[in-house]
Amino acid sequence: MEEEIADPTFLERIKRAIDKKERNALTLEAYEAGNPQHKIAELLGISQPAVHGIIRRSRGV
Repeated sequence: MEEEIADPTFLERIKRAIDKKERNALTLEAYEAGNPQHKIAELLGISQPAVHGIIRRSRGV
């Protein structure tokens, strides 16, 4: 069963983010809103481990 994206319009905002800092903040927000890492990665055209790293760094862990 394929997981649904919690808010597709929000994820589109991530794609249009102008700078890296904004994109990373939106990526963390999307993840915390319930979007799976692999879906975020697929949308951005990056790997799931890269999304995990963005989330980890953004949280300051």
